[in-house]
Amino acid sequence: MQLSELQGTALVFSFFIVIVTIVGMFLWRARKLEHEERRLMIEKGIAPPPRFTGGWPQVKQQEVQARFEERRLMIEKGMVPPEPPQADRWQRDDFLRRGVVTLFLGIGLGITYYLLPESGDSRWYVAFLSPGLALFGLGCLTYYGLSAKKGV
Repeated sequence: MQLSELQGTALVFSFFIVIVTIVGMFLWRARKLEHEERRLMIEKGIAPPPRFTGGWPQVKQQEVQARFEERRLMIEKGMVPPEPPQADRWQRDDFLRRGVVTLFLGIGLGITYYLLPESGDSRWYVAFLSPGLALFGLGCLTYYGLSAKKGV
């Protein structure tokens, strides 16, 4: 059974509307639960926290400001503040996550290599990139496994 162009467009559009409706329902439910929680707090006489209206940059700025304030107070009390954590170092779980993602990306590109037509120009890029990603992912997973045994 072959779909006409109009039927295919209608099917894609219908699928899009269903997805948007489902996401909208989840967002509406989350908002409703927030309002219900605030209402119950007010009924019990508890002052609800102010609503946060900022986005991600404001959250990050508030975290940096709180760490700075905590460090300042520790110095004022004569305590030695701990060294700030280095954000650029990979943690052990980062190796697991990046290893799994790049390994399966390499495997997926390897499968794509065989599905691409022989005359495709992009086939050689895929042939070069696929084993590199797979080996990088395998290396990350190996390090993750070895660091678990070593206790790093």
